[in-house]
Amino acid sequence: MNARLSLILCVVLAGCGEVSFKAISSPPPDRTALLDDAEGTIAVSQGVALAIECTSTSSGHAGPCDGMTQRVDDPGVARVLPVDLDELRQRIVDGTVDNQKPAVFVLAGVKPGTTTVRVTTEHGGATLEVTVAPVPAAR
Repeated sequence: MNARLSLILCVVLAGCGEVSFKAISSPPPDRTALLDDAEGTIAVSQGVALAIECTSTSSGHAGPCDGMTQRVDDPGVARVLPVDLDELRQRIVDGTVDNQKPAVFVLAGVKPGTTTVRVTTEHGGATLEVTVAPVPAAR
């Protein structure tokens, strides 16, 4: 299926919208964990885990990503795990405001290299290009 047909089907069948991400954790000292949502990139040090929250907007919906799944192309470079947080985020559905759990996953850098994380939701999807950097040499 070509990209144009995929986009048309996405808009017509699922009401696809914008999916965005933000980091909700920080790395330990002397390590890296950076998420650039605009560029669709993540940079982490080997052995570092970064918690990432997904939100989406589409016609009539704004809030945590419903039905989020994630997978990584090369689990030897990075791994992803779903997370269940014990807190709520505001969601708007067809003008009604309620609360639901945030959509969060953790990305962990396994070994130096690059890979891609593919995230799908009920309102669209995104890919994030991941670079895992080696652990800095001991001082």
